[in-house]
Amino acid sequence: RYTLYIENIPMPQREIDFIPHTPSVLKQIFTRRGITPNKRFGQNFLIDQNILLCIPEIADLKEDDVVLEIGTGTGGLTRLLAARSRHVFTIEVDKKLFELSSDILKLYNNVTPINADILETKHELNPHITSLILNWLREHDQTHIKVVSNLPYNISTPVVINLLENDLPISEMVLMLQKEITERMTALPGTREYGILS
Repeated sequence: RYTLYIENIPMPQREIDFIPHTPSVLKQIFTRRGITPNKRFGQNFLIDQNILLCIPEIADLKEDDVVLEIGTGTGGLTRLLAARSRHVFTIEVDKKLFELSSDILKLYNNVTPINADILETKHELNPHITSLILNWLREHDQTHIKVVSNLPYNISTPVVINLLENDLPISEMVLMLQKEITERMTALPGTREYGILS
C-alpha cells in the first residue's frame, strides 16, 4: 500500500491513494486495472522522481498560472503542476488511464481532466479542447497559458507545430521530448535532421 500525502495529511488507504512512480508499482496498478500500455498512443511513463520534480521548477510556475498538460498518464506530473498553479487542463486519450488518473486527481479541485485526443487531425488541435480552455481563460480574466507536458512520442511533432500555430495564448512551453525530436528542432540548415521543426 502507498499513501498519497498532501501537506503531510495522510489520506484514506484506498487503491487510488498511492503514488505510482516505480515500475513495480505501475505494473501492479496496471494489472489490477487491466491496463496495457498502448504503443499506438506513444505512451511513455515518467518514473524518475528527480525529473518529475524538475519540470515544474523549469516551468517556473506561479500560483496564478494556468497549465495545459497533454498526456496525463498516471497523473504523477499533473499533481505537481496542480500544487503550484491556479488551474491545470490535462488531456488523456486512453480511457483506462483517464479513469485511473481521474480517480487520483479527484483530490484536486483545480484540475480539469479531459478524455479526448488533443489532435482533431494531424493539422489541427481538437477545437472542443481549445474552446473549453479559451472560454475558461476569458471567464477567469486569465491572459495566458503555459504548456507543460511529457508529450506522447508519436504525436510530438504535430502537437508542437499546432500549438505554435493555434490561437491559444501560450506564453511558454516546457516539453519532455524524444532526443530525435529535439535534434530536429535544433538542426542547422543543410544538415540531415533539418526540417519544418527546425
